[in-house]
Amino acid sequence: LGNGFANYPKWIQWYEYTGTFGGTVWILLANIFIYRALSSGRLAQGAKRFTWNAMRYALSAMLILLIPLIISFIIYANYNEPARPVNVIIAQPNIDPYSEQYSLPPSEVIARNMEQAEPFLDSLTDFIISPESAIQERIWERHVDQYKSLQLLKKVTKQYPQLGIVVGAATFREFLPGEELSPTARKFSDVDRYYDAFNTAFYLNSGPIEQWSHKSRLTPGVERMPFPKYLSFLENFAIDLGGTVGSLGVDKERKVFVRPKDSLRFAAAICFESIFGEFYSHFVRNGAELMFIVTNDGWWGNTPGHRQHMAYARLRAIETRRSIGRSANTGISAFINQRGDVTQKLGYWE
Repeated sequence: LGNGFANYPKWIQWYEYTGTFGGTVWILLANIFIYRALSSGRLAQGAKRFTWNAMRYALSAMLILLIPLIISFIIYANYNEPARPVNVIIAQPNIDPYSEQYSLPPSEVIARNMEQAEPFLDSLTDFIISPESAIQERIWERHVDQYKSLQLLKKVTKQYPQLGIVVGAATFREFLPGEELSPTARKFSDVDRYYDAFNTAFYLNSGPIEQWSHKSRLTPGVERMPFPKYLSFLENFAIDLGGTVGSLGVDKERKVFVRPKDSLRFAAAICFESIFGEFYSHFVRNGAELMFIVTNDGWWGNTPGHRQHMAYARLRAIETRRSIGRSANTGISAFINQRGDVTQKLGYWE
């Protein structure tokens, strides 16, 4: 229930302390006391008037509603963002995942992302953020230096040595002989060896390709099957929306990227990882000073889904007091400040 206030950040600045669960309790308590006030009212001596109990419950309900609101307005008015400025470009390439994304040449997908960024790119740019699945090559993690898509992006970072690029991809890791297999390990069709598949966010800079993280809250029915160790046959019935389907591997920890030149720490939540407050907070607990969200909201089409997904990011900004840059492929891409305000955005398919 607490998620329902996502588009009213001035009301819920106290989520910094309680998370959205606090909003749920707020709604339930207010409703309980309003109900008790109404149910305690009765007609007395032929006149319409509330009993003392009804008045007491009504006053309690009013206080329950008003006190958190007043506290929130005060916090909002007095909150000063701790500032460590960075210059960020967000790409929104508008590639239709149903008809284009998995049929276009991978180099063209990269080109569309970079075309969005190039008019604004200069020596002061710190980051370019591209959406989930912007890299369409199948990247094997033990050989990341061999792929054209990554090399095209690396060329940009060579031109601008201070630049970092955060971009989504599908990656794979082969298990070495004797290495313990994960519950999501897949067998090669032509050899007795195994691998894991991942939904991945890369951080690329002018140095070697060394930093990436894996999506860990997976989409049910597309990226995750229940009890994959025992029910792996269900992967044959996974919803195929393009790309890699079936149970994916995950990271056990929320990985944080580190910028080499100054040790700035930041992280990238992938897709609907941003709707889980407790999960998301672990990026910050692990040291992230800045947050990015990379997602492909084109799957929603022009429905309330992509707007609701965007709204959740505002909750995460308030809870963690971290600024967010959100790249969503077809919208809504946005910058969100530490009070949950959307300071700049691109709407659907813009």
